[in-house]
Amino acid sequence: MTFKLIELKDNGVRIGDLCGRQTPRFFMINNFGGGGTNVSRFFVYLPLFAESKSELLLNYYYLNTKFEKTPAFNTKILRNILAFSDIKEFIEYARKDLIRNERCCLKEMRYQPAGWRPIVLVDSGSGNIFRDISKHVDESNFEDALVSEAKNYIGFCEKLKFDIAISLDIAGKYTWKKGETADQGYVKKLKTFTEPKWNLALGRIFLKEIPEPTNVSYYAAVHGNSPTDYVNYLDMILTIEKDVKKSFSGFAIGGLGYLTKEAIYEAVKNIRIRLSDLDDDRPIHVLGVGSVQNIIPLSLYGADTFDCHSPWRRASEDKLIVPLFNSACEVIAKNDSYWKYIPLSQLKELQCDCEVCKNHSLSELKRIKNGDAEESIYFRILAYRHNVHQQEVLCELLRSPQNLDGTVERIPKSKYKKEIQHLLASKSQKPLFE
Repeated sequence: MTFKLIELKDNGVRIGDLCGRQTPRFFMINNFGGGGTNVSRFFVYLPLFAESKSELLLNYYYLNTKFEKTPAFNTKILRNILAFSDIKEFIEYARKDLIRNERCCLKEMRYQPAGWRPIVLVDSGSGNIFRDISKHVDESNFEDALVSEAKNYIGFCEKLKFDIAISLDIAGKYTWKKGETADQGYVKKLKTFTEPKWNLALGRIFLKEIPEPTNVSYYAAVHGNSPTDYVNYLDMILTIEKDVKKSFSGFAIGGLGYLTKEAIYEAVKNIRIRLSDLDDDRPIHVLGVGSVQNIIPLSLYGADTFDCHSPWRRASEDKLIVPLFNSACEVIAKNDSYWKYIPLSQLKELQCDCEVCKNHSLSELKRIKNGDAEESIYFRILAYRHNVHQQEVLCELLRSPQNLDGTVERIPKSKYKKEIQHLLASKSQKPLFE
């Protein structure tokens, strides 16, 4: 077990110890092996993240070359991954190879160790896995087919000593890649096997396969179509744990992107209340919806860690976020335009003290963006580093003894401020979970 609850604040924010670091905490997403050249450069330019207060989320599907539809990009490097006994060692190897042999870096750059060892969480990429195996899966052979995938995934996680891994499940699709919906057999099976009956069966299989002792903290994936569904699903996982006489280390709430903002918060709140009623302090990771606007509400409702792809997606569009806070958690915005992602070409000024903005002026960032092909990629990594800084500051604010109500009071008048003030007032300074 890598998590220990340290403190429950009056407003419901949980301060925990996760692998030696305090929560709440944000995880940056990187699909190394998929998504094109920009993704690999995240590893190349890791020294930019050496002082980062974020952690790292990777994707098993894109790391494992056994999957036939894994993109061909960087498979030469990925073929060596199981020669390593620690995912962090592999990341450093990949950096060295890309810099020294592939020359995927700025012209003047030479390899030096990155000096960053984040907590590394891995998600399965189950939607893609199921797409690849769906032709060979039906209701009669479901468990036999999926036990093999569960064993492979767990073996991969154990070999590389990921800090945290989210259990294998069959998740629905938020977005469809070109041509995916053409296979109606796959689409029909996906609809069938994302039903709770099958995912709970897979959860049972997965829990049984976790070795004892284990190198990894495994989180149960939790599904639902409504806040009530999520709690019911959690209860069924807890029943499975009793039957199997083994427990997951935490819970990862997925599929929230389909819900309204209010339903997302309600689902997280209800799960935390249910666990609290059972004196269960296990952590909650919220998948995919850890945008800057959601960090404070999700923490107030009992979430411990989050991830979100928006900072990278917007960086890939050459957009920078307008900050609300500086590194000292002080409000620096003068109006309600904060947290908007603005194209670099449209920015006239940017009041920010993140590592990128301390070392690069706007004019210099524009020069880098308009440079050669590698410089333009490098700019997007700089933009990513800048964009995630706001999530880091928010998590630091929540971890600090600083008065959250007072900080929120200094935020410029906005819909966001009103919502957070209403949420804080509803707590009436009493613990949310008693």
